[in-house]
Amino acid sequence: MNDPDLADLQCISKILRGDSDAFRGIVERHQRYLYRLAVTYLGQPEEAEDAVQEIFLRAFNALGSFQLGRRFKPWLVSIALNTLKTAYGRLRRSRERSQNTDQPVLDASDSPEDQVMAKQVRDSVRSAVVRLPKTLQSPVILYYLENMSVAEISESLEISVENVKSRLHRARKKLREILEADATADSSGEYNK
Repeated sequence: MNDPDLADLQCISKILRGDSDAFRGIVERHQRYLYRLAVTYLGQPEEAEDAVQEIFLRAFNALGSFQLGRRFKPWLVSIALNTLKTAYGRLRRSRERSQNTDQPVLDASDSPEDQVMAKQVRDSVRSAVVRLPKTLQSPVILYYLENMSVAEISESLEISVENVKSRLHRARKKLREILEADATADSSGEYNK
């Protein structure tokens, strides 16, 4: 067992004995990672901050059901994914109601053309990932954007390693199809103007 696992288990042991302040160690070790995951999933820093707080609250409340034989990070990621799916649904419904469009954040070092192109690429990929079936979305985000290993994803999603590999393969194929279809639609729309 590596040091983060041991440190997490020590904190959990203290928490279960009544020392709720020990949860601070878990927050400090996992906050950055969960924030990156939340921003990747939700696309908005403010929403991500709220989601991370909710993830930690849910994890704290569920610690009594944590099995000490398991690794903590995959268990926490499982809670995070469920929380983020719920948060994403709320965010999507809110966006649909308000119909507001986000303005791109500008970086003064890039030319306006580079900024627009970079935003378009990010938006295209994010849009394609969001349109993947839910069973393919999480493995893609965890593997490609959060650099989790196939084994960690397997443990987090409670599916076999072979199933993770299969989902990643299907997701790559589906993403290619989505992006190619979008590119074709964009180019035919440009010619029809």
